[in-house]
Amino acid sequence: MLKQRLSRINPWLAVVGTFSIVLIVYYLLLGYQYWTATASVDGAAVRIDDLRFQMQRATTSRLTAERMEDESQRSLQESLAVFETLHSEDMIIVISESAAESGITLLSIIESGASAFTQGGASYEVHPVSLSLQGSVQDATDFIEILATRVPSLEVKLIRFAGVVASSQIQMELAIYALSALEENKSAKSS
Repeated sequence: MLKQRLSRINPWLAVVGTFSIVLIVYYLLLGYQYWTATASVDGAAVRIDDLRFQMQRATTSRLTAERMEDESQRSLQESLAVFETLHSEDMIIVISESAAESGITLLSIIESGASAFTQGGASYEVHPVSLSLQGSVQDATDFIEILATRVPSLEVKLIRFAGVVASSQIQMELAIYALSALEENKSAKSS
């Protein structure tokens, strides 16, 4: 029966049918390869986007870290500038100018020798200064405010008023903190 059916088919029709089947299988295989390649390319594109994002994040993190480090260095330098060592002459000039600006009369300045201290790995010096002044309570307050803006590392240890009238005799004991020479050398070498 199969022979009869095959005998009725024109040989050219059989060749065309076989060729069509081969073409269909070929295009199915080609489509499968295209689909596999597209999936592979899509996966690679996703990985490339992930890598690009990670590189941008790493670059941003590095730049942020560098910015933070620069800000920390600047902040450290500003903090250290507060504790600059004032030489005796400079200290006397700053105190005299502050007194003149506040309207108080500076009668005497006595600077005792600096004392060196170390605490928590930081070395610093304390410069005690005793002042004798003439003026009002308001003048003394203004003097301390002006001096504190010029010497931020200032501590007022004692204020003694004698005769609180329009003009009083005022005794002040100040402590001015500064980095020790050893600490300054360390920070200069690390810069």
